Amino acid sequence: METLGGLVFAYMGPPDKKPLLPRWQAFATEGVNRSIGISELPCNWLQCMENSLDPVHFEWLHANLINFVAEKRGEEPLMFPAKHVKIAFDQFEFGIYKRRLLEGDDPETSPDWLLGHPIIFPNMLDFKSLSGGSFQIRVPIDDHNTWHLLYGTSLPKDGEEPYVRVHDVPWKHDDGRLVWRR
Repeated sequence: METLGGLVFAYMGPPDKKPLLPRWQAFATEGVNRSIGISELPCNWLQCMENSLDPVHFEWLHANLINFVAEKRGEEPLMFPAKHVKIAFDQFEFGIYKRRLLEGDDPETSPDWLLGHPIIFPNMLDFKSLSGGSFQIRVPIDDHNTWHLLYGTSLPKDGEEPYVRVHDVPWKHDDGRLVWRR
């Protein structure tokens, strides 16, 4: 086990094949605030990772579902899904870069197209790769549940000491309603 960036990383393979723990910027940078939001999701961790590899997942599933529910309740749309002009995938040493170009984006300057979102195998998504400060990490609890971490960093305010804040990020209310619903 190793600690890095307020987290504990465990390697559970053969001791003689233990790889070095990569020093991703978000985890290795000193003197920053760290926010670690925790959700327990009722789905397999691989489903979460599969969703991360789908460049249109959020727009087609979440945005359209939220708008469908709003319409059924007689409300105005809450989301405005972006139209994808182009998608691409590139392999790299630790996984796959997912790239997307949205309608209206300039392919010469769009971070989503130029830099993309690294999917780091087997269980991480760097979703703010320009800043290097935000990850989603999925840890299997069992075959049907996932421990989902939203990991973010920010600079301390003047005179503030860096901190690590761990907090719950519920996906549903106590009465069973989904968080995005009123």
